[in-house]
Amino acid sequence: MLGSSIGIIESQGTSGTLSAVVYDKDSRQIGILSCEHICRLSDSSTGKDVIIYQPSHKDLDNLKESFVEMARVNKTYIKISEEMCNKIEEDKKKSALAYYKRGIQGNFFSKIHEKYFGIDAAFCIFSNINRTLCPNKFSISPEDLKKEKLSEDIYLNDFYEFKEFDDIVDIDVFKVGKATGLTFGKLVPIYSAVSIDLRNKNIEYAKKQGIIPPYNDDDVDKRIFIGYMKTRLVEKINEMRQQCYPTVWFDRQLIFEFKPGDFVPGDSGASVVNKEGKALGILHAAWITENSNYAIASPYFAVFEALDVGLHNVPAF
Repeated sequence: MLGSSIGIIESQGTSGTLSAVVYDKDSRQIGILSCEHICRLSDSSTGKDVIIYQPSHKDLDNLKESFVEMARVNKTYIKISEEMCNKIEEDKKKSALAYYKRGIQGNFFSKIHEKYFGIDAAFCIFSNINRTLCPNKFSISPEDLKKEKLSEDIYLNDFYEFKEFDDIVDIDVFKVGKATGLTFGKLVPIYSAVSIDLRNKNIEYAKKQGIIPPYNDDDVDKRIFIGYMKTRLVEKINEMRQQCYPTVWFDRQLIFEFKPGDFVPGDSGASVVNKEGKALGILHAAWITENSNYAIASPYFAVFEALDVGLHNVPAF
């Protein structure tokens, strides 16, 4: 389901959120979308054929550890803990879902719109015939949707085109992420150029704005620039952080304002959707200021053009 946990198991692998179910416009093969930095953070130079797992093994390991800890604290739970740990190990063996086909993490020039758009997205081909894809449904119970005054039958049914954003002044949105679940925000009605350092192909939060090197495209709206903090493992140990200058630009990104804690690592890949089920973008990074939390997203219309895929819009009911 959309919003579910996915990940890879290569070294330095991470986990994130399943964005959407799509099809390859050339081969017509069905697959999934998520962030490139989720699906291709691996030892492979190309990322080709890297297996995508759902749920991610990282999340299954965390669940297993919680049962181990439960038994450690209270011995009466030892049997339950052992049973659940065995079940989790069995689930791991069946968790392969897709394999990496192609992706982009950087600027993409749209031939349709003759502009650059930043993309952090990957297309992975569905490969496990023993698994079932739910192309449009979110991984949220009808009761939770109803509690938040959303239709119990809501599903991802369409996406915003480039020209439609010209008419948007204010729009309420929601996302379903594997880390924080269902949360709500608002679109900030501007496009922004985002600068990100991609050392080790990983994006981390920035809590202060750094010095941004000059960017030579005068046609790009530069009202918001975002400098990201990067941390090496040894610096984490020493509780030190290092400011690194950005190396890659993501032009014309969508900006959404969320409450603190409503978008955290692990939610990367979540689709941002309006209350009618129409998708705007794929979340991939965050900008944290003293007063506000902003989520950064690649626009869906650009993602679909860049990866040459279409929404697998099978009726949900």
